[in-house]
Amino acid sequence: MKLSTLVFRTMWKNSRLYGLYFLALIFSSGLYFSFLTLAANPSVVEMNSTSMKAGAAFEAGSVILVVIVFFFVLYANQLFMKRRSKEFGLYQLIGLPKGRIARMLLLENSVMWLIAVAVGVGMGAIFSRFFALLFLKVVEVERSVTVEFSLDALVQTALIFVILFIVMYLQSLLHMSRTKLIDLFHTSGKAEQRVKRFSWISMIIGFMGIGLIILGYYLSTQLLTSDKFNTENALYVGMLTILGSVIMGTYIFFRFSVSALLNVQRKARQGHVKIVDIVAISPIMHRMKTNSLSLSLITTLTALALAVLTLSYIAYTSADTRAKEGMPFDIGTITEQAVQLEKEFDKASIEYDKYTFDILEASFDLKNAYSREIPDILQDDTMSLLVVKEGQVKSMMPDLILNDDEVAVFNYAKMTEFFMPLEKNKKIELVDLKQKATITMIEERFVLPSTLSNSPIMVVSDSMFNEIKKHTIKLSSIQSFTGFDIEDEQQLEKAQQIYMDTTNGMAKVGEGKDSYKMSFSTQEQHYRVFLETMGIVIFVAGFLGLAFLLTTGSILYFKQMSEAEDEAPQFTMLRKIGFTEQELMKGVSYKQLFNFGFPLLIGIFHSYFAVKAGWVMFGIGFEKPFMTVLAVYIVLYLVFALLTLRYYHKIITKSL
Repeated sequence: MKLSTLVFRTMWKNSRLYGLYFLALIFSSGLYFSFLTLAANPSVVEMNSTSMKAGAAFEAGSVILVVIVFFFVLYANQLFMKRRSKEFGLYQLIGLPKGRIARMLLLENSVMWLIAVAVGVGMGAIFSRFFALLFLKVVEVERSVTVEFSLDALVQTALIFVILFIVMYLQSLLHMSRTKLIDLFHTSGKAEQRVKRFSWISMIIGFMGIGLIILGYYLSTQLLTSDKFNTENALYVGMLTILGSVIMGTYIFFRFSVSALLNVQRKARQGHVKIVDIVAISPIMHRMKTNSLSLSLITTLTALALAVLTLSYIAYTSADTRAKEGMPFDIGTITEQAVQLEKEFDKASIEYDKYTFDILEASFDLKNAYSREIPDILQDDTMSLLVVKEGQVKSMMPDLILNDDEVAVFNYAKMTEFFMPLEKNKKIELVDLKQKATITMIEERFVLPSTLSNSPIMVVSDSMFNEIKKHTIKLSSIQSFTGFDIEDEQQLEKAQQIYMDTTNGMAKVGEGKDSYKMSFSTQEQHYRVFLETMGIVIFVAGFLGLAFLLTTGSILYFKQMSEAEDEAPQFTMLRKIGFTEQELMKGVSYKQLFNFGFPLLIGIFHSYFAVKAGWVMFGIGFEKPFMTVLAVYIVLYLVFALLTLRYYHKIITKSL
């Protein structure tokens, strides 16, 4: 028989084993080629209103994609080599030398990889325009898209996948050279080490793993709110402790905790064995030693993917809120420049509402106004904050009424609340006046753009404002600010153009040598910058998350295919002693609930506490984005679980 004939026969025989692997290679190569094509697409890479170049983001995403594919290829190939060990052993028994088997593997994998990459590149070229349109839809940009076949992208894709192929092939050769002929017939049996008994020490270590995970969760809730982390070094140590505790706890959980908990359950039944114990619990317990590392890795990376996608989605959906923080009005600038701008608006018959604020800078002692203890690293004895007068804020909020010993806090964003937890009816001190005042109102609403100050704005009565002005030692660099809200939205674009023609988006601050120019973007410009920047991030993160989910789901599926074939004799025996197909599938369903459900469930908890600890830095609200991302992941994991159940059903059906 010719070598080529043998190769194609073995490929056809193993088509079920390689099918999903083949599809994953097509998806990976197609997505990688699409990323490189998008990185060179002139319709996409030049996003005029953002400093972040889309091309650079796609190139970075392609690098991460290579890492994901590299991990997937090596892991999947290792599983396949174990599954085909008996086949290679038989080839050697009938006289085929290892060198010829190596050539057969080379030819077999060359054909499969060549077809997969060719199909992937073709599909990538076809769908690259769709990806470009989808990306522009995400960043809300209307632009015609022309897609040209990129030769550079083709060469780079071919080079990367040739390198991956070489590494994969060397891994196969290393496996064959290190394995004796007799061992080839027992590789699958050696892969799973049977645990005959569970000691109390193993059970104690198992429960310690659960304790480490709980410790990591607890520390994540205390990281930025507790005085335990009141220095920069303590903060870094806390972060590393959380990371190490959760990762180590996850490994110990799968290595010891699962077996310990299942062993407790089994002993509680006092020898009464059900089909679930035979088909699900026992295999899980005895395979956990070899599966613990892969399940821990999948769990950790799932948590990472969920957290990154959720935080990106939070930031993306918060673009409107962040734009209003950057500029609370449609257009705003310093009052001196606003006078000329107002004249231009009047010439163009643009109707607007005008808001002018005089600004002072004063020192405040806030330490008695916090609702909880905050770390020393976030505290100052006094804080220099901007002050505006009540009478001018009334134009925005007519119900605002302040006495001389009262202050209202504006520009109080979610992130500010996290790091500076002020509370109503608490006392603060105006240091320059040596006078106390009560906080009567705390508002998220912005009255001054965050470009002037990222700290809260203190609103005081007009008489208090004049008193502060008399005692102010340090004047604010900008002493007056004017904002314009355009009444007719149809005139907004025209007003923005007048603003840019009049000011070029810049304002001169100060006089003489100390003068400098400050940029004032319109609210629409802030929105565009933030939307485009985070749109790029969520677009790339979404596709990488999908690629990762495909690879991890495929690996779990491959492992279960392998286990199903190993357990086929057991299913035959159980069918002969009277267990029905439905009873066996019930046990298998419990097993798959663990294999697919546990890594996802623990990854969800990991990502939830990670997102909960830092979501305020990315935007407003995390529940809806988290649940949206979670729903997508659950559905896609469910697809792989159903494919696995379908494969088990075929094995059980053929077992008798």
